Amino acid sequence: MIMIVLYIIKALSYGYSPWLPGFMQSAFQIGNKFSALFDAVFLLLPLMLLGFFISQKKIPLKLSLIGFIVSFSLLTVEAFTLKAFGQESVSFIFLTFPTAYFLFSLISQMNWNLNGKVCTLLGSASLMIYCFHPMIVELFIDIVPSSILLFVITTIISAAVALMFVIIRTKISSRKQR
Repeated sequence: MIMIVLYIIKALSYGYSPWLPGFMQSAFQIGNKFSALFDAVFLLLPLMLLGFFISQKKIPLKLSLIGFIVSFSLLTVEAFTLKAFGQESVSFIFLTFPTAYFLFSLISQMNWNLNGKVCTLLGSASLMIYCFHPMIVELFIDIVPSSILLFVITTIISAAVALMFVIIRTKISSRKQR
């Protein structure tokens, strides 16, 4: 329950702040001055708790699939509705949370037949992408006119850099083991 409340606060401050009462906008502006701390408490913590919750409670595969399709569809409607009303910030809106829940629940139940090394590499790459992508966004946000193009550029550069770091790290590790 705590994770949901924290995430709702993040969604309100990020995607819905223009339509909130003035006192709430002021409170969120203060929180945004300390954005790393604000994001750690109201975004990172709920997502970590969500991951823990998924690892503890398995829901049936069919329910995960249906839940993902429905929540992703509604997320798409929510994002385009906000965009139609002039809101550009649609990364952390209400339906992101249930979509993430059903997606990760679905993925965790699939039989991937991956060995430990591949999982380690994918984990390292995903961590690098997560940590590196905000820098790419900041570099290009004032240059790239379209949010979709910014997304594509960020995805490609972040994935390329992560892959490069993972390959270098793997080569260094293999040399040390010789």
